Amino acid sequence: MTASVSAEEMDPRMIEAFFRCIVESIATEDLPLEPSDLWKDHLSLYSDKDFKLDFKQTSWKRVSRINILIFIKIGKFLEVMHKRGVVDYTEPKGINHKVITRIHK
Repeated sequence: MTASVSAEEMDPRMIEAFFRCIVESIATEDLPLEPSDLWKDHLSLYSDKDFKLDFKQTSWKRVSRINILIFIKIGKFLEVMHKRGVVDYTEPKGINHKVITRIHK
């Protein structure tokens, strides 16, 4: 496992892992995709013994005194990917997070 790294180092690795997921593992049938499923079934697979992906070390983290669930951090990341035209998402009523509905490959 790696020591703490800067957001400048973690951000590009997280983006690379996300694009690899789009190409290698996320299928149209997986959509809509919950943020927790994106993490556990896809992004986390790109961590290894030498480098662990960690949203807490990205620029998309939220600083707070309470324990924040992973989907909030992924939500900020999804906003960036949406602005870049990579994904579409919805925020269903009654659910306080984004759900990926489309990936523009």
